[in-house]
Parts: sequence; structure tokens; C-alpha cells
Amino acid sequence: MALENLRKGLVLEGKALAKASVEEAQKEAGKIISQAKNEAKEIIENAKERAQNASKLEYEERISAAQLKAKKLTTEAANKTLESSLKMAWEEFAKISQSKEYEKIMKKMITQAESEIGQGAVVLVNSRDSKIVKKYAKNVSPKAVDIAGGAIVFTKDMKISIDNSLESIFESNRDAIKSEIFAQMGKK
Repeated sequence: MALENLRKGLVLEGKALAKASVEEAQKEAGKIISQAKNEAKEIIENAKERAQNASKLEYEERISAAQLKAKKLTTEAANKTLESSLKMAWEEFAKISQSKEYEKIMKKMITQAESEIGQGAVVLVNSRDSKIVKKYAKNVSPKAVDIAGGAIVFTKDMKISIDNSLESIFESNRDAIKSEIFAQMGKK
């Protein structure tokens, strides 16, 4: 009987020890599971934050790219409008050669240029204006130049000139014309 009691005592003690080991293992497993859940939550939160940052960055990049593209298109449209307006301004300006005041303008341009150039000045004009110019200039070149109007006056040796062609006058005022066109575009 003593052996039987010893055996029962050892079995009970073994069961108690096993039960305690199982409980300890379950506690440890609970801690590990809890820690794993917390780590998983942290990983998920970090991933969400990174995803939000990445999407915010992508959003900002797309907005910047769209703004840049819009600015480029606006600039291109403004440049096309400017060029078209400059062309129209030139066409209107060139019509001065068909006006009643043109002969007076030509006389003033030529006499002023001849006085600056001095004796022996040579006047070059387009073929249309040669008859007008012969009234005011002493030395008109028989060779016509390809200009819309106005005159180019050279020294006798053809080294120095005063370019009073309509093209030159328009070009020298191009910046002022552009400013006026931009001002008009801004009012629209």
C-alpha cells in the first residue's frame, strides 16, 4: 500500500506539475500572442502612415506636374497670340505706305537721314517708292531693295547707313509693341 500511495502521490504530483507547466506555457503563449498582435498593429499603422505619405507625395507630384503643364500650355497660347498679334500689327503698320501721309513721312525720313549722312548720300527704296523719293532725294539708287516701305540711306562709299525702312522702324519698336499687346491680353 505504501508503494501504491507513493505511486498515486507521484502521479498527482506529476499531474500538478504538468498542469502548472501547461498553465505557464499558456501564459507565455498569451504573452507572445499579445506581443505579436501589438507588433502587427504597429506594422499596420506604420504601413498605413507610409501609404498615406506616399499617396500624399504622389498627389503633390501630380498636382505640380499638372500645374507645370497648364503653365506651359498657357505660355504657348500666349506666345501664339503674341506672334499673331505682332503679325497683325506689322500688317497694319506696313499699310502706312498706302496712306496719304506716307509721302510726307518719306520726305522727313530721307531729308533727316541725308543731313546726318552728309553730302553724297545714296538713297535706296523699294521699286514702288522710287518715283516719290526722286522728288526729295538727290541721289536715288536705281537698284530697288526688298523692303515694305521707307528708305535706307548710305554714305557715298556704302559703308555707313541709316535704316529707316518700315521693317527697321517696326523692329526697333518691337518691345514697346509687345508690351502693349501683353497689356491688352491681360485686360481680356
